[in-house]
Amino acid sequence: MTAQAAAYTEAQTRESWVPMIAIALGQMIMSYNVASLPVALSGMVNSFSVPPTTVASGIVAYSMLVAGFVMLGAKLIQRFGALQVFRLAVLAFCGAQVLMTFSPNAALMITAQGLSGASAAVIVPSLVALIAENYRGEQQATAIGALGSALPNYLPGELPDDQMPGRARGDPKRA
Repeated sequence: MTAQAAAYTEAQTRESWVPMIAIALGQMIMSYNVASLPVALSGMVNSFSVPPTTVASGIVAYSMLVAGFVMLGAKLIQRFGALQVFRLAVLAFCGAQVLMTFSPNAALMITAQGLSGASAAVIVPSLVALIAENYRGEQQATAIGALGSALPNYLPGELPDDQMPGRARGDPKRA
């Protein structure tokens, strides 16, 4: 092994996984939003006294805005930098989620989901850009793999029964 290859390997192992924690949390908040809305659908239908199709429009609004504005998110990252854009998008996403949580009617809930979708459209490319900025080589491949496959499996509804708290499984005695 040459000295240059050894230096490259040593530099590669020095990268901290701390930035990946923030990247993973960014992925998880979006995944949780996508997974939780269908679960809460019946409760929102009852709470807002609207048909299920009206509440389902929130899911559509989120998905359409993510798909429609991902390229805009990538352009924002090129212009202003991944870290700044990521921070602002996460704040906007969290604000939209708070708005959705306290929505008094379906129209405001759908609007909040649209805002969440627009924010998520910016978060998605920033996650990849942050990985590209912080990791190289094998670490970068590992980080991309974790982002793309491992993290969504940690949603509460997808944990194996033996790893979930009792109430999450519907067993009030095992809480």
